[in-house]
Amino acid sequence: MYKNIREKIAQILIDYTNGNLDATYFDMAEELIEHGCTYIDPAKEISVIWHINDVKEVRPRLTDEQAMEVLEVIKKQHDADIGISWETLRIIADDMFPEEEAK
Repeated sequence: MYKNIREKIAQILIDYTNGNLDATYFDMAEELIEHGCTYIDPAKEISVIWHINDVKEVRPRLTDEQAMEVLEVIKKQHDADIGISWETLRIIADDMFPEEEAK
């Protein structure tokens, strides 16, 4: 039994390296690791998810790609003392994509 998704992903990568899996599993595992996917134990931890549609709620003219860029910056610059709010989404989106440049 795996303690978390990272251990399962590691096993997938090992299996792939040993020729036991096709590339589809390898690509999936790499993508999960890249996005920081981990198992959340609901009895001990929480996770709050922000979606590109949330960004587009405050800046409707942004493309999906632009909205995702906003979320990526917010993730990189996250400050646990401040958190993420609708205002955070708006401020970062406005900073990155001023209204006149938004598509």
